[in-house]
Amino acid sequence: MLAAMLHRVPPSFLTWSIPALLLGAATALYFNFSAMSVYRHKAEEASNALSQIEILVSTLKDAETGERGFLLTGEDAYLEPYERALSVLPGEMAAAAAFADSDPVRAGTVARIETLVQDRLAHLRRGIELRRGSGLNAERSITSGRARASARWTRSGWKPRH
Repeated sequence: MLAAMLHRVPPSFLTWSIPALLLGAATALYFNFSAMSVYRHKAEEASNALSQIEILVSTLKDAETGERGFLLTGEDAYLEPYERALSVLPGEMAAAAAFADSDPVRAGTVARIETLVQDRLAHLRRGIELRRGSGLNAERSITSGRARASARWTRSGWKPRH
């Protein structure tokens, strides 16, 4: 039956229709692969940005660990993780911001995270200053609502609440 149908189709139609169909299929494949490549690139960018933010949060936790050790003991040796974190956090923030340059939503998230990190570092700095000045009584002065909120953000994950 197919052979009978093909005999009724003019040869000129078959001459141009088959190459046109093949060209159309090749064009569709090209655009699908191009789109897939773009989406893969965007997914890699998002994954890299997330990884960088996780590194930043880990470093912030190290700073908290050092501050906490110092608050409990008063010994400067416990501040080593805090001081190391202070030296690497600016570079980590810059790296996170670099991943966010191409996406305004990501850039806004990184800006909020930077504000939270600066707030947390200021709180840690105040705690260290109070401990140096007031001794063991400093711990009572440090536990404020804002400090608990920033610590909760660091410990629960990097996603800030709006």
